[in-house]
Amino acid sequence: MRPVPTSHINNMDPLPTKTLGQRVRELRQNADLALRDLGEKLKDPETGTPVSAAFLSDIENGRRFPSDDLIGKIAEVLDCDADELRKCDPRGPAREIQDLAVMNAQYAFAFRRAVDFVQDHNLTPEEFIRRVESDPSASQNQETSK
Repeated sequence: MRPVPTSHINNMDPLPTKTLGQRVRELRQNADLALRDLGEKLKDPETGTPVSAAFLSDIENGRRFPSDDLIGKIAEVLDCDADELRKCDPRGPAREIQDLAVMNAQYAFAFRRAVDFVQDHNLTPEEFIRRVESDPSASQNQETSK
């Protein structure tokens, strides 16, 4: 079983506040570009084919996701850091969760319990992270001192 990296837990960047599509829309609108204009600027250099406005609309609405290559091109055209856009893409973390659940069924049940707990207690993402990152020995010490 592949070990789960933990060195990043307390050094994580703040959570993105927007999805990839929302961030692309915001940047596009700030650049005063219509979907069709952005598509033209993202033309395939070999074929001259623009990215369709429909596809870009689907990206902005979270129905489809761009390739990593296209994320880089969008970032270049909209004058932002490609890594900033990639941090807004939920596919990586979702895939990692799925991989863990497939490798070990207990993870699937643990994730189910975590989802139920979040929903039952109306936890914000920040509160959920605080609980996940808390030192379990501190919780045990608090309980034994009662």
